[in-house]
Amino acid sequence: MLTLAEIIHKYKALTDKHKRARPMLEMYEEIFKDYRDSSKVFEIGVSQGGSLLAWGKYFSQAQVYGLDNKLARCTFKTGDRIELVELDQSSKEELEVFGKRGPFDIGIDDGSHCWSHQILSFEVLFPQIRSGGLYIIEDIETSYKTHSSPKHWLKYDTGPISAMEYFRNLVDDLNFFGTGLNSQAGKEAEWTNVQKTVEWVMFRPNAIVIKKR
Repeated sequence: MLTLAEIIHKYKALTDKHKRARPMLEMYEEIFKDYRDSSKVFEIGVSQGGSLLAWGKYFSQAQVYGLDNKLARCTFKTGDRIELVELDQSSKEELEVFGKRGPFDIGIDDGSHCWSHQILSFEVLFPQIRSGGLYIIEDIETSYKTHSSPKHWLKYDTGPISAMEYFRNLVDDLNFFGTGLNSQAGKEAEWTNVQKTVEWVMFRPNAIVIKKR
């Protein structure tokens, strides 16, 4: 059975995932090893479609959905177990319509990398992840604004808080209020369905992984 790194290398002409730092591929090998029999997987951000072909090969039984607002860049059409869905990641309505195809085992956000899009997609689609499933957000480095950052990174600053701040706050809520010992001012009662169904949040180099309770 091929490893994920070997599969991604096979499609390297159609995806940039083979260029990612080794920790990213190692993370995927680690977290996906028990999910190879998944039935539904989606990825936001299609580009030329190489990663969809890789997921289709790795998750050999899964229906794989590729979501993008510019599907013309993709080198293949909807086919065997891979379906392309034209979708604007900034549209709550379009995300909700797609979410009705769930539940999903795994969701991956490698889309616009804009903060507000990352947060909105998570809030709409995480509820459609099955219990025990995973939601991954790639390229979280766009949450950081420094004087040394490339100027084009400024386009990712599309919300009041960055995606990293959002998920740090979520971890604070889970750790402080989730114990049941610190439910100040009825804080837990105000939790959203998203907060109530998070099992854990894991921060890895340039990625965040959230497991569904």
